[in-house]
Amino acid sequence: MTNTLDADLAIAEAAIPPDPVIPAPPGTDALGQPEPQANCSDLTPGLVRILAVTALPQWELTEPELEELGGALGECLDQLFPGGMSGKYACWLRLVACSAMICATRAASNGGKLPGLGPRPKVSSPPPPQTPSEADPQQLHGVGAGVGNPVTGSLPGYD
Repeated sequence: MTNTLDADLAIAEAAIPPDPVIPAPPGTDALGQPEPQANCSDLTPGLVRILAVTALPQWELTEPELEELGGALGECLDQLFPGGMSGKYACWLRLVACSAMICATRAASNGGKLPGLGPRPKVSSPPPPQTPSEADPQQLHGVGAGVGNPVTGSLPGYD
C-alpha cells in the first residue's frame, strides 16, 4: 500500500503547476535583500590621493587631511549621484571623473598649469627668403645704401 501512496503522491505533485516566478524588486537580489550600492564614497579616497600627487604636490596634504577630504568629497558626490557608478546619474559621474583626471594629468605634465583653449600655437619657422622688391635697400646695396655721405654730399656708388 505504501508504494501505491507514494506513486499517487508523485502523480499529484507532478500535476500541480509550479509557483509563478515573481521578480525581485529593483535594488534587491533574488532573496529580496538590498543589493550593495557602489557609492562614490568607496572611490573618493583613492581619487583624492591621486589628485594630491598629480595636481597638488605643493600642498603637501597629510594623511588625516586626505582621509577627511576623501570622505567629504564622497558624501557630496553620493548626494549628487545617488547609486554611484550603478545609479541613474552614472554617465554624469563618469564624465566628471574623466574630465577631472584629464585636467589633473595635463596640469601635472604642464608645470602645474592647464593648457590654453583654442587652436595650437604655430611652431615658429624661419621666414621665407624675400624677393628683391621686398628687401631692405640696405641689404641690396650694402650698409648705408641710399643714405649718402653727409660730409661730402655724395651718394654711394657715385663717388
